Amino acid sequence: DTIETCMHNVGPGNLLGLPSISMPCGIIDGIPVGIEIIGAPLQELNILNLAMGLESTNPLGGQIPTAYLN
Repeated sequence: DTIETCMHNVGPGNLLGLPSISMPCGIIDGIPVGIEIIGAPLQELNILNLAMGLESTNPLGGQIPTAYLN
C-alpha cells in the first residue's frame, strides 16, 4: 500500500517530536513528488529557512501535475 510505505518513513520523526516540513519538489511522469525535511529538536527555524531556500529556486517551474487530469 502506497500510503503505508510513505508513513513508514514519516512515523519515526513524528513519534520523536522532531520538527519537519513537507513540500513539493518536482513532477515525474506527470505525478507530483515531494520532500520532507526533518530537523533536530528545537531547530524549527533552520528547517523553515531551508524550505524557503528550496522554494525560492521554484523547482516546479510552473508545471502542473497531469497524471490525474484525465
